[in-house]
Amino acid sequence: MHRFVGLIGLILSSAISFSSMGETVSFQPALPFTLSSVSGVCPKCQTAQSLSQIQFVGPTEAWGIGYNPPGETGAGDYSIVHTRDGGKTWTELRHSYQHNDPPRVSFSDPHEGWIMIVDIVEAERRLLLTRDGGAHWHRLPLRDLFVDDIEYLGSGIGHAYSFDIYKKQGMLLSTKDYGRHWQSSPLPEGFTADHMKFLDADQGVLTDCLNRQQLIVLKTVDAGRHWTEARLDLPAPSAKDTYCACETDTLSLLDAQHGWLLVNKHSFLIGDSTSFGMVFQTSDGGSSWTKTFQSTSPSERIELPEAQFLSSKLGFISKDEPSDTGQESQSKTLLFTVDGGATWSKANPAPRLWGCRPYSGDLVCATDGKGFSFARISPARAQ
Repeated sequence: MHRFVGLIGLILSSAISFSSMGETVSFQPALPFTLSSVSGVCPKCQTAQSLSQIQFVGPTEAWGIGYNPPGETGAGDYSIVHTRDGGKTWTELRHSYQHNDPPRVSFSDPHEGWIMIVDIVEAERRLLLTRDGGAHWHRLPLRDLFVDDIEYLGSGIGHAYSFDIYKKQGMLLSTKDYGRHWQSSPLPEGFTADHMKFLDADQGVLTDCLNRQQLIVLKTVDAGRHWTEARLDLPAPSAKDTYCACETDTLSLLDAQHGWLLVNKHSFLIGDSTSFGMVFQTSDGGSSWTKTFQSTSPSERIELPEAQFLSSKLGFISKDEPSDTGQESQSKTLLFTVDGGATWSKANPAPRLWGCRPYSGDLVCATDGKGFSFARISPARAQ
């Protein structure tokens, strides 16, 4: 049975406000948003058992990445899923199964979108375009095995990035005519790219960790012909680390000035239990970045699965941390800010959120609920 559950406890509970350094400063009796959840089913899914990413493209239509947790080996199985009834029921896209690495999905509206899947037989990635909401797919002439991610913006405009492991060279690939022609722009030497976000055909940013203590953000305003670089300091690595243990997990641009990125520590050597997650903000389109939040633990594993903003003031961070019952049990916290990240407040209880995408003024996220569940965060409306 489909369940539509309003998390009234979030609205009624008080929120503890604290600075990015963790100091409690005040209490807030009401929240500036509401959070509701939807639980659906996928009756004929062969691979997916839950959602790990979701993107609404219309009032009742969404695409997502279905997920099956790992068994004996690997990092799990993935497939592309689709709903037309607001998440009540889902269908699995044929031939979209992948192991360890999820397929990519990027839609600009209900009709036009890209997906990227791996053809195991041909040993290559396939980039497919639809212009009729997934009824038909057309393969684009991009035969690059090393393409890592894609972003489709609509009207034929899209970007991808790749890294040739043999030539040790990264490339930004851009098209303005539905993939018939591609412009290739080299990235700086050694830059592999963790995440990419573009506002249009020309303006965007990419992130990577070039050394053990700095995160690199590249900005372009001419589709990669020229780059400007910003370097963000990370916590000092272990003396045994020979590579960067951190990755960018979220990169978002609200407009031409405002953007945020989230970085977590993902690699841990034997005996290393130090964990941290950080959020950085830009107000000049990516030329410079300021740290607005950091969570660090010297002995326990913590993680910030998601950080997203709905405006220059209202933003959210999903946080996992060990609960009082032990390492195997995780407590989930939803943090929010109403002043652009200067201070953060806590709202409990909250589901674990990840794979979030804005839609129509709301933030829609996959959750850790059983089955095909997701949450919708809506700003409080003026009465």
